[in-house]
Amino acid sequence: MNIKSSFGLLVVIVGLFVSPVGAVETISVSVTNGDYVVSSGFQTIDSGIVITATSLDGAKVSISSGFTSGEDRFGYSNVAGITGSYNSSTGVLSFSGTASGADYQAQLRSVQYKNTSSNPTNRSRSFFFSLGAALPNPENGHFYQFVNHGSLLNWTTAKNAAALKTYHGLKGYLVTVTSATEMSFVKSKLSGVGWLGASDSGSEGTWKWMTGPETGLHFYSTTGSCAATDGAAVSGRYHNWDPGTNGCGEPNNSGGEDYGHFHSNGKWNDYPLNGHNVVRKYVVEYGGSVGDPTPILTATVSVDIIEYRITASSNNGGGISPSGVQEYPMNSTPTYTATPSLGFYLSEFQENGVPVGSVNPHTMAQITSDGTIRAVFAQAPRVTIASGSLNGTLSSVGDNYIPHGDNFTVTITPDTHFQIKDVFVDGVSQGVVSSLTLSNVQGDHTISATFENIMHNITTTLSGEGQGAITPPGTLSFRQFFDSASYTIAPQSNMFYISDVIVDGVSQGIQTSVSFFPVMVPHTIEAVISIRPRLDSNFFGTGF
Repeated sequence: MNIKSSFGLLVVIVGLFVSPVGAVETISVSVTNGDYVVSSGFQTIDSGIVITATSLDGAKVSISSGFTSGEDRFGYSNVAGITGSYNSSTGVLSFSGTASGADYQAQLRSVQYKNTSSNPTNRSRSFFFSLGAALPNPENGHFYQFVNHGSLLNWTTAKNAAALKTYHGLKGYLVTVTSATEMSFVKSKLSGVGWLGASDSGSEGTWKWMTGPETGLHFYSTTGSCAATDGAAVSGRYHNWDPGTNGCGEPNNSGGEDYGHFHSNGKWNDYPLNGHNVVRKYVVEYGGSVGDPTPILTATVSVDIIEYRITASSNNGGGISPSGVQEYPMNSTPTYTATPSLGFYLSEFQENGVPVGSVNPHTMAQITSDGTIRAVFAQAPRVTIASGSLNGTLSSVGDNYIPHGDNFTVTITPDTHFQIKDVFVDGVSQGVVSSLTLSNVQGDHTISATFENIMHNITTTLSGEGQGAITPPGTLSFRQFFDSASYTIAPQSNMFYISDVIVDGVSQGIQTSVSFFPVMVPHTIEAVISIRPRLDSNFFGTGF
């Protein structure tokens, strides 16, 4: 698949060299946006590469920045007999075989990239496409070949052989390395000991570049055999001499050593002309020489390695957490929490614009692409619970915002010694209820309640044949706990007497008063008044 249409945001740098009018061989890339998503398998780098060439004998795809040998892999299809090989230690995919420019275009369009790690070491890669067999250096636009001569060769032979080589019109020369970045590039492509274009054969200790655009450039001087104490860079120019392990390092002119070569680790050493009969290789550089054409032989695609991006948002009724853009591995199921603002409720979550319910928190389905999640809030109906009068309470006093269509229940609780007098919804009496539920709330409501004292009646009665009185008489009401009651009982005259007082159905014997401190329950008081017998001395009173 094309990165542009499949990956989302991609940072692409097209590093091309300006071609003069009439240039035949060119390469260009089409990618302008895209990313490589972690754990997404092989993805085509650019299916729109365009090559203009009649015939080619090779091409390369190299990872010029961000390369990690244990993670980066290339895939490709074989086209028209072109063969490919990938060096996993250097990050270079090489194609070889003579074929048309159209065939090589199809070949490079087939190249795919895969990162094998679920947590890549570096989060960006630059893929450098180049035509021909040489390796391109993105820093300076030059090309490099590590040549295995097969048999022993001295420095002069290597220098002359390099000078005879051309690369798409670019003159070859024994490599000159003038920066740490260039050295890093060359080192990553080395595969053994090889000659480079440095020598002090003209004047002992005066090291110059003897090849290419830098021919004659004095870059290092040494006055003795111990470079650590006798050697120094000229005008700060770059060098990469081997510091060695003896405290002196290279160059040391041991046995007439006047010619520079690479160790396999990239460090420089001086050898005699014959290379101590061990050197079989050399490095050729192309580019920068006077009269060189400027063909468009390279193009760079820089890719950000990302996880899938989920963008979380909400409307003005609340927030969502985590918010903004988050990255997740493929097939992960992130969870989001919505928090309504005062006066709002969560209406629904939406994944990629599709409603997915209002369960909060919400766990997304497995992620297989970039996407969005949105929390949608709506204005909530308001149920206002009045603080009520004294002597009782209602639950959830104040403004309560209820999700549209939900139920809302309030409980009404009187204080001790009080009772509910009435409950009102929007000013309409609901009677005496201790719990009230509003079902399917669609709009605003107000709930209030009133409370009153618990009242108890005390009822007095007279019985018997005699006459008398209970004061106060009849039925009277008293507030529970807060009131007390006292009663007196008296016969009308001496002709009568109290024979019993019965309180709440229980005989209390002969009593002239009854009191309740305080009144806590209803009571009854019955006074039994009897007639005295005539033989009773009290019948007629004193003095009879």
